[in-house]
Amino acid sequence: MEAVVCLQWKPGRLGCSYYAGINLELHLMEDTIESDKFEYTSMLLAQISPQIIIIPDHSNEKLIEFLRNEYGTSITLIEIASRDFLFDKGRIALLNWYIDHVSQPQESTTVDIDEENDEIANQHIYFRDQDEGIKTHAYLQMDGLIELDQSRLTVGCAGVLLKHLKKLQQELDMHQEEAGIIEPDVIQPTVIKVFSCDRYVQVNSDTMQSLCIFDSERHPNMHQKREKEGLSLFGLLDKTTSVLGKQLLKEWVSRPLQDRQILEDRYLSISLFMASDMRDTCITLRAHLAHIKNINMLLGRVRESKAKFAYYTICIFSALQSTMNSSHSTFSLIRKFKELIPIVNTMQQVGSNIDNVIDFGASKEEARIIVKQGVDGELDVLREQYDKLDDTLLQVALEIGSVLPVGLSAALNVVYFPQLGYLVTLPQYHLQRNSGISSANSSHCGNSNITEYYQRHLPGFELQVYKLDATLGDLHAIIADREIEIVHEVAVSVLKYTTQFLEISDALSELDCVLSLAVAAMRFNYVKPNLTLDNSLDIIKGRHPLQELAVDIFIPNHTHLQGGQGFKNQRPNTIHSSAFDSLRSAALSSKNDSSNRNNTTGDNDTNSIQIVTGANFSGKSVYLKQVGLIVYMAHIGSFVPVERATIGITDKIFTRIQTSETVLKPQSAFAFDLQQINRALQNATCRSLVIIDEFGKACLGTDISDGSSLFCSVIGYFLSKGTQCPKIVASTHFHDLVCKRILTAQDGITLSQTEIMSQDVQDEESSPSMRVSNREKSSESSTLDKEHQVVFLYRIVPSDGDNQSHGIWCASIAGLPAHTLDRAAYLSRKFKNTEPIERIQTKQEQVKYEQLQVLYTDFIGKDPSALDISELVAAMKSIFPL
Repeated sequence: MEAVVCLQWKPGRLGCSYYAGINLELHLMEDTIESDKFEYTSMLLAQISPQIIIIPDHSNEKLIEFLRNEYGTSITLIEIASRDFLFDKGRIALLNWYIDHVSQPQESTTVDIDEENDEIANQHIYFRDQDEGIKTHAYLQMDGLIELDQSRLTVGCAGVLLKHLKKLQQELDMHQEEAGIIEPDVIQPTVIKVFSCDRYVQVNSDTMQSLCIFDSERHPNMHQKREKEGLSLFGLLDKTTSVLGKQLLKEWVSRPLQDRQILEDRYLSISLFMASDMRDTCITLRAHLAHIKNINMLLGRVRESKAKFAYYTICIFSALQSTMNSSHSTFSLIRKFKELIPIVNTMQQVGSNIDNVIDFGASKEEARIIVKQGVDGELDVLREQYDKLDDTLLQVALEIGSVLPVGLSAALNVVYFPQLGYLVTLPQYHLQRNSGISSANSSHCGNSNITEYYQRHLPGFELQVYKLDATLGDLHAIIADREIEIVHEVAVSVLKYTTQFLEISDALSELDCVLSLAVAAMRFNYVKPNLTLDNSLDIIKGRHPLQELAVDIFIPNHTHLQGGQGFKNQRPNTIHSSAFDSLRSAALSSKNDSSNRNNTTGDNDTNSIQIVTGANFSGKSVYLKQVGLIVYMAHIGSFVPVERATIGITDKIFTRIQTSETVLKPQSAFAFDLQQINRALQNATCRSLVIIDEFGKACLGTDISDGSSLFCSVIGYFLSKGTQCPKIVASTHFHDLVCKRILTAQDGITLSQTEIMSQDVQDEESSPSMRVSNREKSSESSTLDKEHQVVFLYRIVPSDGDNQSHGIWCASIAGLPAHTLDRAAYLSRKFKNTEPIERIQTKQEQVKYEQLQVLYTDFIGKDPSALDISELVAAMKSIFPL
């Protein structure tokens, strides 16, 4: 069966699911950002080459227009009711399909199971509600393949696609029954895969959130201006961007690229504007860009005849004129502006025409568009009549007043109201006085008497007003209508160049983004990375771009990784014990049998995996996020916070950093961690970067070894992938894995730790009771002493492991009470030495304990027949009085 694609686009977001009939696979794409230019959609469809595209029947007209213009009749476009694309329907359809086709055991499937693994393989999970348990199990596994709640559009598409395939299957089955042919379910999908476009680096929402790429949507002050720098990477880079470039910069930041040429072009453009001789030009360009609004919105306003055009685009091209005539004219961005010069000349003519027609000063005062004098002869005549209207109305009032009694003629006025016309007005008291109507009776009979008075003393006044309407008309309305006609003609002439204006808009937006990145690079001392294809990651003195803004001094660190290394050969004359001996042997034999190696330019002394251990508060998480952010920034075309860096093109970035808990999902914190790791295990390649921060710590339950075992097995699995081993930076508090040489450098792992200066303080060997009695005296001094025990240097240094976490000291600087810390130190020492723990008791409790000991000894030593129970009870009551 042919490929079938299901698309759902809502302005700014795209969801997609497709079925490949050639291998019976259902593919899901995590929701991604997509503009109304549909560049990402175009690349996806080019890769898939579908024959059928399914969309909602209420799809945005821009999507339908794009599909029809792009593909015409070469594909079949099917519209299905939008209600079928709901997320809940899609999620239920996916889970039901998963339960039917994946989680249920297949009778025909045979799996060879080792005897030692038989016990684990044959374990079953029993649920109180079996159906609900199976759904929960399916949800956890599905969410490990794709973030269901973060891909609502795609999940809705998957549900529609499954329903469509089921309908086709039923039709096929009916046809086969008539033909007497029995065939397998050839169109039922059998595998779910997550796919992405090869042009972009695949980064899911968890990774973006963990690395603080964007501000959290749940931030309490999300609608307020953020004054604190470093809240997010986008916020950091966006500070110097104008309104015009904000949307494009967001697209750059949210879509890191694998296209080396595009990234190099951005680097060159940033370098250009960072040059010392370009500083003044840079300032001028930013000043002009600040006055340019979103051109798409402006063109929309032109259709409503409300736009005011500025000349700043022409100023920008003028400021770039010298650069376009220099040796920098070969740069991609400068070349783009040079090619747009003819359009700018046309735009200059259009702008000149607009400026000749519209009076911007008067328009601002009147809050409407005013056409200049001399543009239209008819409009000028109307304005002249309007300007002389006061004299005309006065003359008419004198003519009418000449036939009125003297008392009335002095109070009569002829006025003009736009939309109402010309009116003759007399004050109410004059009419009442001259018509003989009192104020008390005016509300009852005033109208009839006043009308009679009009007819007797104001003959022909209506005729006079009608004459004004006929000769002058509603001047203000006529002028406004004529101005609207003129402005509409101007708007029509402007809209003829919509395509050209949009081309200029794109170029200006790109310039705005480049200037923003250049300013950030100058302000924060970023440098150009060296992008390579050899899958290496070599960072010298790397810094965390956000953390360094929050501290006075930031300690930089190095990172050296090489993708595709996996296990290494055992070094000669080295005796070591490792948990990976069997995996290493299998991986090495597989490597020797392979004639091709994906990574031939790599340094064999550089590993694919780095494991960092160290104390709490010592900077492990900052270091891990720092590596991820530097790689991420390099792939959006930004300079990076390093002294120098060589970064291989990366296809995916996975993180296991941030654990979140919510009652909206049927999963624990540990289940969330497992799903994050599972996505990396399922999808990471040799060109991927995986960041793992203390995986397994949420598994610390009754058996402390489970978490360390899982962490160790994950590392072992990645190593066993050999040439497909991704670049991994991991931290762990399972120090025994390194100290007991379960993970070793001979496995192909770079072992590091955070450097710490510590001074051991001898513990008092006094008994618990003595510590209790002296606690009040020594609590303050004890806490102060602890403040000088440890000094964090925040440097990553080579190490075979340090089993000290300094957790108690960290608790002291966090403000925990001194008596709690003293007890924790005592318990820690007892745990390490496997010594019995003495309970804490006061002096009175010690006396009672000694008295009970005497009673016990006396009770044990006596003959049972000679025991006096009443005496024993009395003795116990004396110790524990009621």
